[in-house]
Amino acid sequence: MNPAPFYNRLDYQERQTIAIGLEQGLSLRAIGRVLNRSAATISWEVSRNSEGRRLQLPLCPAAPGAKRSPRQSSAQAGGGQRFV
Repeated sequence: MNPAPFYNRLDYQERQTIAIGLEQGLSLRAIGRVLNRSAATISWEVSRNSEGRRLQLPLCPAAPGAKRSPRQSSAQAGGGQRFV
C-alpha cells in the first residue's frame, strides 16, 4: 500500500521564485520544475494572486506561527440581530 501523498502550501520564497520566473518569461511548467511542483499548482497560485501574469506578493510575509487578529462578531460590527 502506498502512503497518501503529502501536500503543503507554497511558502513565501516559492512565491518569490514564481514571480521572478514570470518576470523572466519562464513557462509555468519550467517554474514548476524549478520548485518541484506541478504546473497546475503554479497556475493556481498565479491565478489566485495575480493581475494578469504579474504575481502580487505581500511586502512582508507573515511570521511563522503568527496568529490572526480576532474577528468582530456581526453584532459588534452592527450587522443586525442574531437569531438563535
